[in-house]
Amino acid sequence: MGTVTDSSGAVVPEAKITATSPTLPTGVTTTSDSSGRYVLESVPIGTYTVTVTKEGFSTIRQANVEVKLGSQIDYNPRLAIGQITQVVEVEETAISLDTTSSRTSTNITASQFDPLPKGRTFNTLLQMAPGVRQETKNGNAGIAGYQVDGASGSENSFVIDGVDVSDIRRGSLRQQNAIPFEFVQEIEIKSSGFEAQYGGAAGGVINVATRSGTNDFHGQLMVQYQNDQLVPRPRGWYQRSVANANLPEFFAPKERQFPDFLAGRHLQRPTDQK
Repeated sequence: MGTVTDSSGAVVPEAKITATSPTLPTGVTTTSDSSGRYVLESVPIGTYTVTVTKEGFSTIRQANVEVKLGSQIDYNPRLAIGQITQVVEVEETAISLDTTSSRTSTNITASQFDPLPKGRTFNTLLQMAPGVRQETKNGNAGIAGYQVDGASGSENSFVIDGVDVSDIRRGSLRQQNAIPFEFVQEIEIKSSGFEAQYGGAAGGVINVATRSGTNDFHGQLMVQYQNDQLVPRPRGWYQRSVANANLPEFFAPKERQFPDFLAGRHLQRPTDQK
């Protein structure tokens, strides 16, 4: 969003603004109104090149405009008198986020979480955001809840690609919606001051954007390994003595044995019995 002006500061109506990206070749286009203002809505996340054209003015092309999940970018291009075929290339300029918003949020992109140690699903990294901590007693089918700024984990809202996937009864993340990192492009954790469209959330809003396809052929390989040596012994505890209830005794559970079938023993052919 922004206002298109000329070199004197006067507004320029009916200017064409187009944002293109390698992941969005067709681009997003709009036209400035009579006050020179324009808005590009629902722009997918990515790095864009914004081109502004108007008859009687030189074309201006702004590169490296990074759109993050939930961001509102204020870009005010200033056109110079000239031919439309004349192009002014701008690689770096002062493009800032909306400073009038009171929302507090943390964005975690794929380039940040790819090299980090993590679990299999995106919710294992939510604690990277300030004020977020795990709430193990509030979950659904093994998915723990997360407190945001002290609010209960049942007060959060989980949104994937614009669709609210929160559990209706608990407000927590359903196990089937805890998608793997391979499908995630960016995660945004809103803790306060978020938009009215998330009014059902009294805690935080976890907004997830999935990855889109590209023209590049690529793939991933993942290997997981676990055995008896990697599984720790369960923690022991004190209990009343079996022989004397007035005395305590320390109980140490047996070391957990990894299932035989994961050790490859299920591949052995059973002996024929007659």
